[in-house]
Amino acid sequence: MALKETLSDFPTHLRTVCEFSLNRPPMRAKVDRQSFDELKPGVDAAIAVLDWFEQLQMHLAALVEALGHRKPSPGAEELQQLAQAVDCCVVMENQFSGWSACVNRFSWFKRTFGMLRKEVANDVDVDALNKNVNRFQGLIGAPIESAIAAAAPA
Repeated sequence: MALKETLSDFPTHLRTVCEFSLNRPPMRAKVDRQSFDELKPGVDAAIAVLDWFEQLQMHLAALVEALGHRKPSPGAEELQQLAQAVDCCVVMENQFSGWSACVNRFSWFKRTFGMLRKEVANDVDVDALNKNVNRFQGLIGAPIESAIAAAAPA
């Protein structure tokens, strides 16, 4: 008797499954778009940090090279700037070392961006964003010392 009652509910449950799978946008697409929209401002801010950090690397390397070729000793202001730049690099390295939440959010954004690339093409310069995502991936995936060494003139 219990089996017969359970079987009698089959048509209702079958309709539910059919309705759920037909004529509705996939939930994944909606979740991906919501994730993209919520994570993008943070990624934009992270890219701004990357732009700043690349500029810091370039200027630090240029100052070190200039100081290496200067015969009179560097002035107090140049030495202070050099010390501040090194301090910034040390602080950033320590921050990135413990920045697992940033890495997780960035990975989440990267996955959703990959899924929505065509959908967001009218709103976002996808080529530039992809380039910046790859640049940021390099920053969070490599120690700061490696990034500074790569920025130094040969």
